[in-house]
Amino acid sequence: MPVTRNLQAVSDETLKTKTLEKMNIKIKTTFKGPTDFKGARIIAKCNGRQASIPFPYELSGSNTHEKAARTWIEKHMSRNGWDDTTRFKLRPLNTLENGYLWEVYK
Repeated sequence: MPVTRNLQAVSDETLKTKTLEKMNIKIKTTFKGPTDFKGARIIAKCNGRQASIPFPYELSGSNTHEKAARTWIEKHMSRNGWDDTTRFKLRPLNTLENGYLWEVYK
């Protein structure tokens, strides 16, 4: 997939030490339909890390994917020394076949 090549690898050490302006964090979200064992969900991936949420039926459109991307930020960036993850904003960069590509900025 060409989108994967655009995702720049960010190590744990980089997340701890660099400011957000110097990082290039892009989160890819995809919709996964229900199976016999799991309900519908949205998976957010970036740099080999992922976060999954049940499909939020109370939301619609890109808001469902934004919630998954925000979950990725809360899960992975808070582990790496970023205490206040609410200050990060998300900007949709591209619409994919079954998801979105998001850029994290300050």
